[in-house]
Amino acid sequence: MKQVIDELGVYKNNLDTYRILYIVSAVLNFLGVFGFGLYAVFGFIFIQDFQNTDQDVGWIMLLISGVGAFICALLGVLNLYTASCLRRRKNYNFIFVMAIVACLSGVLRLVLGIFTLIEITKPEVKALFYPEEKEESIVY
Repeated sequence: MKQVIDELGVYKNNLDTYRILYIVSAVLNFLGVFGFGLYAVFGFIFIQDFQNTDQDVGWIMLLISGVGAFICALLGVLNLYTASCLRRRKNYNFIFVMAIVACLSGVLRLVLGIFTLIEITKPEVKALFYPEEKEESIVY
């Protein structure tokens, strides 16, 4: 496989592109929090306005919206941390796990997760995350 090296002699990779895509993924997760907030508003409407009907529907909607908003916010924060780790070239194992989690989260994140896994498993990229081992692997 041919390595692509820029004019400074540094191996070029796509980690910065994936960092931006993880930020976009985090923003989409935070937008999901607002969607679940709208769902919670409907739950409040069911509890307050329909006095004659069963209020359990409203409470179930509030429970689902609370859990969904928490999961979306948690994934958003974890995606932002993944982007930060990609920028700093730290926490290889965390990035690997988050790429697998991204594969479980829908079509767009599936593609992001697969390409992230492909990129970070390359030996040249893995060496960026472990600089102390980089010197030992150089063959003169």
